[in-house]
Amino acid sequence: MASSLFYFQAYGLRFASDIAMPEFREEHAFITDVQICRATLPNFLPEPRKIMRGCQFADNQVLIRIPEVATYLIRNGNCIQIDFPANADMRIIRFYLLGIAMSMLFLQRGTLLLHSSAIRTAQGCVLFAAHSGSGKSTLAAACAKRGFEMLADDTSFISFASNGQAQLIAGISHLKLSAESAAQLNIDEHTLNPLFSGQHKYVLPLKSTLLNRAFPIEHIFELNPWENTHFFVDKTQGLRKFDIMRKHTSCEWAIDALGLQAKRFELCTLLHRKVPLSRLFRPQQGFRLDPLVDYLVDKLNLVASN
Repeated sequence: MASSLFYFQAYGLRFASDIAMPEFREEHAFITDVQICRATLPNFLPEPRKIMRGCQFADNQVLIRIPEVATYLIRNGNCIQIDFPANADMRIIRFYLLGIAMSMLFLQRGTLLLHSSAIRTAQGCVLFAAHSGSGKSTLAAACAKRGFEMLADDTSFISFASNGQAQLIAGISHLKLSAESAAQLNIDEHTLNPLFSGQHKYVLPLKSTLLNRAFPIEHIFELNPWENTHFFVDKTQGLRKFDIMRKHTSCEWAIDALGLQAKRFELCTLLHRKVPLSRLFRPQQGFRLDPLVDYLVDKLNLVASN
């Protein structure tokens, strides 16, 4: 391969890219799993199986068109091609590359994607599952300030070891924060880089050395606001537990378009068998962040890893 390629490792894979990726530390590899390259791409796939949400789906291919930004073609779980103009803002190009394009790549590779943040504890990896805007990333970031390493922001990539153990594949290099979340974390938003020009959404780089490791999953907590003023944990079993795991599967619309419903059911069943799940209730009025972290540490005996 040409010497101009940028090599990095993340999510348990080795990447070679002709686009610089400053979010990651460069690590040369003689054998790569995924290639990222710039290419001239068509506007449409021939005979797509389904078209939805700006994505076109065909056999082992997903074409994603982001208007006025770029077009991404993800193929066979091992290649991402990107078509973008010469004057493109590379931060935005990489944002979609590390977001929707990377999610499609891992779906093609048979990985379970869960809509959750994650932290590393001495007991194992703990996930906070919730819908967008529920505070899962803010909670994980607050835990990180207490010494817990943050492993996932918005989406957790989950695989299974040969013994069936569920494990999270780390790969997060930055955290996305709203202005409200930054204030809750006592971070001055003026010290952060904006995600997009004119928007109050920011990027906080993470200095993690865990970008290419897998961690056993100890517990999943579903975040739930309620009318009471105290915190409460309810351990969930049976069909309700399975339904919660399935509900928080990320990119469900793409799973249907890719014909991966049976695979999703298989992986959710494995996760259901291997990992305990509890519903974590917090007061709906006001996100009491520090008391919630105190509750996790003191009442649930979460201990940061050394």
